Formats: sequence, structure tokens, C-alpha cells
Amino acid sequence: MSDSSIPEQEAEGLQKRFKDVGLDPAYWLPKLKVKLGIISVQALPYVGREDYEKLLPYCKADWEKRALKSVFNIKDDKSEVEKLQKERLEKAKKRQEESRCMLTELRALYEQGKERSDHDVEAIKQKLQRELEIPPEYWSTSTVPLKAVIENMQKHLDCMESSLQKSENLSDREIFKNASGGLALEGIYKTNKLEDLMNKREQLIDLHQSFSLAGPQDTQIFEQVEVSSHESEATFGKVMEKMGRSIAAEVKGGRWGFSLDVQLQQKTSSEFTGASNSLTEKSYICTTKYNYIPLASYFINKSDLTLTKAALDELKKIEMLVMNTNDKELQLKEMQTFFDRFGSHANQGPLHFGGIYWWKASCEGFHSQETEEVRRIVSESLNSYIGASYSGFGLNVSAGGGIEMSSSEESVTGKTKDILKSKIQLTVSKTGGPEAADQLLQWKTGLTSSSKTWSVIDRGQHLVPVWEIILSSHSTEFRNVQTVADCLAKGYETLSGLKTSDLTGAELGIIFKEVQEVLSTIKSWNASDPEQHLIQLSELKINLIDKTKSWFFIFYCVNT
Repeated sequence: MSDSSIPEQEAEGLQKRFKDVGLDPAYWLPKLKVKLGIISVQALPYVGREDYEKLLPYCKADWEKRALKSVFNIKDDKSEVEKLQKERLEKAKKRQEESRCMLTELRALYEQGKERSDHDVEAIKQKLQRELEIPPEYWSTSTVPLKAVIENMQKHLDCMESSLQKSENLSDREIFKNASGGLALEGIYKTNKLEDLMNKREQLIDLHQSFSLAGPQDTQIFEQVEVSSHESEATFGKVMEKMGRSIAAEVKGGRWGFSLDVQLQQKTSSEFTGASNSLTEKSYICTTKYNYIPLASYFINKSDLTLTKAALDELKKIEMLVMNTNDKELQLKEMQTFFDRFGSHANQGPLHFGGIYWWKASCEGFHSQETEEVRRIVSESLNSYIGASYSGFGLNVSAGGGIEMSSSEESVTGKTKDILKSKIQLTVSKTGGPEAADQLLQWKTGLTSSSKTWSVIDRGQHLVPVWEIILSSHSTEFRNVQTVADCLAKGYETLSGLKTSDLTGAELGIIFKEVQEVLSTIKSWNASDPEQHLIQLSELKINLIDKTKSWFFIFYCVNT
């Protein structure tokens, strides 16, 4: 460590404590000494809120503030999420009242003979749209009569009020165990096969005795995904369901060791070796838009990861086998059973809880030369369909209930377009939120006001292998924990086809950022103290080699 005033043994303890929560010891330990006079890990439990607040100005992000709280074991009297839920409920009730007042104004204007084109009517309608957080791109410009708009909005407000009355919030621990059936506590089997990532595993980790959910680290967003086969559509949905948004995006982009698109293109291309008309029969386009709504988050510190009794019992059986027999085949068989049942890794997060509302438009059975036109019509249909989810503002819904689209006929005749339109399938689905809510605004109100309805919508990209968890949290529960850990790691490499030293894209990004931060300070180094700077660079090099096992990565960072 660069600060030689802290004894080496104490420095190691402090470094580990800060590393375990994702904080850079080289940045924080000098501040810990200067601001609080702390040079030993034994002093950390005695740090109070006043001392903690002295370090807050040095935090670069909100998550660092929460990480420092964990280092000092500082607890809030009331969980952050509980406070947020109270604020959300109050905000929802206020929005409901104001929306009803605006609707009353709108009804009065209608009774005076006003129509949609009237300036006052338009002004109130836009206020309602903003109050209910309807995205501007879905503000309708159709000519649905004002009376229908008022009636539809009245129904929506009644449904939203019903959701508010059913509001039920859980404790942080109950949220963790309730959301998606406890998915956040399940293990993950990471191999070079996509199906292994998606299969259900048993609960691998237990909750730490004291923990507190935080507000969301992500923001609410709309995203769009287009796929060209039923298989890729189903697979993307499954990855989103089991792993969440961040890993689904990585997989879709070809990272994490396998590419969703490449795998499925290879699979479907072999299906197209028959007659040419099969291309028409199997052609498929599906465009999905989803509203991702994160409402709480949690990052599990490595030091807080503990295995369930069931997982530990199975690992102790593997230990007995390792210690009493040299039958490698039998050992591998038992390890495979463990990985299949519990997974090889636990997810640290950042975990996000909340909900996702999905809209889907798909079309199949068209000619290849119609692909671009089909893509345009599917997109247009989907946008109209999403607008219909916010019905009550004169949406593009025809008398027969179908979706109307623009009159653009640039590339196909009206008859051909009608045929293509007839093939489009439109559906909605929900992840989280109240099951009985049929309308978007009702569902969204129920989701934000009741944590009992939350699902796990992202498990993050940070994974910790089982063998590291037993070394950090269960070293006293095995006769020879290092031997067990080594055997598990080697067995995993054999069974999974992956190296235990392989880093995920997220881990490499963190390491790269650390290197860049150090290198960015070189220009300000004092030339009169070259020895100290050489030591600093040497420590950086050793740290990088230890994390990446690669001289090439160091060369890449320096030259980038």
C-alpha cells in the first residue's frame, strides 16, 4: 500500500474491507486516515453517522455512499425503499385527485358544446397527459369524439383508484424472497451454453442478517428489440426473465461468450435448405417494445454472500469424496450434480426490483422482397398499439377495435398492404405488477404503489463463484477449505469449458476504469519523487496481472 504510515497487516485488512464493497482502497484509505484518523480495521465498527458524513463529499456516486454505510455498518431507522414507497403513494394519490379535477373541467367544456379542436380542450388534455406521465410520442392526434375520450379516461381513473386501495408493501427481506419466487437468491450456472444460463436453479445464497434495499440505480426507460425468428424471440424473453435486462443486452450484443443472433441464425439457416417457398412460410419479424420500470436496487457485498445449508451440505459431501478417493470421474460427476442443482455462481447485482410492460407486434409468411415494407408496417402497428394502451386520449382505435395506421402507400398497393396488415399479431404481457390489471395505467399504478407486486427485472452482471464464497464466508466449516475450493474451480473448468480466470465484460470495464484513473494523474506527478511513483506503477502492474493474468491487457490500457 502506498500510505506507509498504516501498518502492513492493518492495511491488508482495510484493503479487503473496502474491496469487498467495490470501493478503491488506494482512493479511500488515505482519506480514512486523514479525516477520521483510522489506521486499523478494528476501528471501523465505532464509526458513527457524524464521522461517516465527513467522507460523503469525496463520494463520486450515490452507490459509493451506500457502500461506505456497509463498511461502517450504519443502519437507517427506516429503509430507503420504505420511504420511497410512502412518497410514491402520496404522489399517486395527488396525481389521481388532480386528474379527476381536470377530467371534471373537460366534461364541463364538453357540456358547453366544445369539441377536441377547441384550444381549452387541447390545453387540459395535454395537462392530463403530462400528469399521467404519458410519453409525448404516444399523445394521440386522432379524431375520436371528446365524449369517448372522457368516458375512457373515467374508466382508467376508476381502475387506478382501485389499484391504490389495494396497495400492500413488504419489508426489504420479504421483497427479496417474494419477487419472482426468490429468483435473486438462486444460483447461476455460467457455461458456454446459453441454455445453462436460463435453466432454473435452487436457492444458493442466504440473505445477510442486516441489509437494506436502496432506490433504483437505473432509470425508467423504453427499449425496442427486433428479432427474425420464433426461436430468438423465445430465447431473448427467457434470458430477460431469468437474468434481466443488463445480461440480456450483453447476450443480444454477442458478449458473455455466446451470441444469441449468431446461434439462432445458424440454426434457422439449416432449416431453409428445402424448397424456396419455405422462405415465405418461415419468414418472420417480431418487434417488441418494453417499458422497464426499476423501483428498488441492491448490491450484495462479497463479504455478505453466504451459502444455504442445503448447498453447504452438498459441498461437504464433495469434500469427503475429494479427501477419501482419487476417483476424478466420480468427483466430477458429483460436482456436475451440484452445478446443475445450485449453479456455479451467485449474482451480486446490482439487482433491480420493479416491473416491465411489454408490447409485441409480429408478422410471418411474407416474401423476402416485402421485408422492409413489413418491418415498416409492424413498427407502425406497434406504435399505434402502444398508444392504445393509454386509451382515453382519442387513440387510433377504429370502430371495429382494430388498429388504424397512416395512409402511406409508397411501396405497395393498398390491397397488398391490407393483406400484410391482416397477418400482424399484436399482444401485451407483463412482468410484475398486479395480475388482474388489464390496462397499462392501472397496472403501472399498482406496481409503483405496492411492492408486493414487484419482480426481479435485472440481476446485474457481477458474479461470484461458489469456491470464492466458501473461502470468504465458510472457511471454518470445511476440514481443508482451500483443497475443496481448488477442486471445485478445476472441476468447473473441465465441466463448463470456461477458465476460472475469465473476466466478464463488466469486470474488465471496472479494471480498465481503475487503470485510466491512475494514468490520468501521471502529468501531475512530482519529478522530484520518482521512486515513489515507480512504486505506485509497480503496485498497479502487480494488481493488474493478479486480476487479469494478462500482460496484454496492461499494454492495451497504457496505449489506449
